[in-house]
Amino acid sequence: MDKRGWTFRYLILSLSINLIAQKMNREELKAKSHKAINKLFSQLDELDAKKDELSAKAKAEYADKREALAKKKEELQARYKELEGASGESIDDLKVALDKSAASFKEAFGNIKTHFKKEAKGGA
Repeated sequence: MDKRGWTFRYLILSLSINLIAQKMNREELKAKSHKAINKLFSQLDELDAKKDELSAKAKAEYADKREALAKKKEELQARYKELEGASGESIDDLKVALDKSAASFKEAFGNIKTHFKKEAKGGA
């Protein structure tokens, strides 16, 4: 086989390896994102289950914060669905958007969690 034949085979092999690595990275990203999102939503469900322990005033405040968080939850779920169907070209952009959405959700969730802890200590 001449030099061009080997060069061509090497090029095809390296492209194949690149595509496999991208697919693996995409799948790893999806799996990690799915796991993190499920953990956040599970923690939220745990707080929701305890909301009856709050005072009437704190329940009203919790309901307001929970409503805002519900919108962020929907946004995060939508970003994840986009990630699931993403092609290689758009995966980086979607990862950034998903990270921003997750950070926004975590911040809002942290606010609810803090509110809940303050009320549990009798401070709200």
